[in-house]
Amino acid sequence: MFIEKLFKAISGKAGQKTAPDKKTESCCMESFQANSDILSGYQWLATLDLRTCLKCATLDGKKWTLEGVPIGHDVLLPQSDIHEGCRCLKMPVTKTWKELGMDFPEFDPSTRSSMFGPVSEELNYEEWFHKHVPEELKQRYLGDHLFALYQDGMTSFSELAKHGERTPISDKEVKKIMAQTENTKATNMQLPKINNGLALPNYNWRISISFGKSRSSNFDRALFLTQSAPEYRLGDDGIYQATYSADPEEFLSFVKLYELVSGWKSAHVMINGCLTDRKIIGNINYCYGDKCRSGNPDFCFGASIFTKNPFGCHRLQISAYNNPWVEFFNPTADGTYQLDKPRIKRRIDSVAQSYNKCPAFDYESIIDRLNSLPSVVSEDEYKKLMQQNGPFGGINIEIRI
Repeated sequence: MFIEKLFKAISGKAGQKTAPDKKTESCCMESFQANSDILSGYQWLATLDLRTCLKCATLDGKKWTLEGVPIGHDVLLPQSDIHEGCRCLKMPVTKTWKELGMDFPEFDPSTRSSMFGPVSEELNYEEWFHKHVPEELKQRYLGDHLFALYQDGMTSFSELAKHGERTPISDKEVKKIMAQTENTKATNMQLPKINNGLALPNYNWRISISFGKSRSSNFDRALFLTQSAPEYRLGDDGIYQATYSADPEEFLSFVKLYELVSGWKSAHVMINGCLTDRKIIGNINYCYGDKCRSGNPDFCFGASIFTKNPFGCHRLQISAYNNPWVEFFNPTADGTYQLDKPRIKRRIDSVAQSYNKCPAFDYESIIDRLNSLPSVVSEDEYKKLMQQNGPFGGINIEIRI
């Protein structure tokens, strides 16, 4: 760290990175060579924002030995600044404890700055661009021609640089573009329909978790998971936020992070912009989390013979084992059987309050399926339905002693 700070001090004022002149660069290189006992080489460091050119972005993260030999690539080490006003730095890389002959545990990866908040120091510009830059900013940065190539699969910046150059975007412009995008999303967003106080599924379902700085031993791990989220944000108030969709892989990533930070005072969860109680989160993990882990697309219609149901939600407590729907038939004076649908609906409504924020919960579809069930059946039809849909779905379970 001392050598890195010294290099920054020699190269220019802290916070005002400017390309070092040839004399300064020569001085730095000689200093690094003189410390070859603790240094293993150089690493190119570009700025993670949308003013960095494609050529500098391509070099970001690449390493060379102190002799200038490429490590893991074939790009020659630039001898001086690439262009006027270049903000990149050649940073010295210290040897590992093992390379120094010391039996100490290696340091965990730290973070580096980016215009959207801290990210893992192991992330280079290309990876940061692919993962953290919104699509509308990617198109503005690359321009229509390069963005079309990017969408067609040309994601290597070294290849893109052969076809043109980026259009720099200042931090002020980025904020303006993002504000316009958020306003457009807010204008076009469709509110979920409401039926008896139960929201229908929002197909733009989002769950976000936020937390502040913590002394917990899990903080670094939580920060890494947050920065790896599909949507990551660090607020001006120092609050970290990760947002996930209903995609099974994304939701299970949310669960991993939630299990780390749920006990922190600063942690809170929002579903579709609404602050959500921990009990609700537990129910959703118990329900939708199990669905994601199972990989079974018909999970909601019954994870087993015990939870088989016609409604598409086996948490309603109306299943083959627990209150089968056919048991809601009542005999009538004319010898037929009438299904007490209002009673079933009351039961659905009472239980569904705990699960109506689940991304797989569809109240309207549940009621449609209830309405599609037969209202009146004959005695023979009733017996047949009981055989097919009674306890355990008509499966005989024999207990041997």
